Amino acid sequence: TIARLSSHTQLSRESVSATVKQWPDVEYDSGRLIVGFLGLTINTTPHKFIVNDRTLFTWCAWDSLFIPELLNATASITSHCAISGELIRLNTSPIQLETVAPVTAMISLLTPAMCQFCQYVNFFHSAETGKEWVQQHPGAFLLSIDDAYHLGKTFNRARYPELMVNI
Repeated sequence: TIARLSSHTQLSRESVSATVKQWPDVEYDSGRLIVGFLGLTINTTPHKFIVNDRTLFTWCAWDSLFIPELLNATASITSHCAISGELIRLNTSPIQLETVAPVTAMISLLTPAMCQFCQYVNFFHSAETGKEWVQQHPGAFLLSIDDAYHLGKTFNRARYPELMVNI
């Protein structure tokens, strides 16, 4: 709630409310409680994100790769191939991509000018299964998980330079 954020930050409710209204990436539930922000949510999605023994979810596959650095925490991610349904597992820390299984896993991304980004950002078991999906979705392209992880680190530095000073 805005009241809880106000108490936690020691800022007025008015100030917190005005600030949050300016943020584009806030997810609310039907009672107007904040349940997600910037790709991380308590609502169930296909991308399970376990951090500090808490089960959360990310809005899209790529969020799971760059959010651990922002949280300065290690995360375990499970998802499924958007074509085959095969399980994909990753472990990532603020400083490195630790494990990817299967090692052939890929991720789709979308040309930045395209809208509705997250519905195009998925994990795939392999390049072959990913290519099948990309061919049906103009503007989408494949990257290795490692390349997407490093792109996420670049994204964090560009979008949140003040957070990256101490990480």
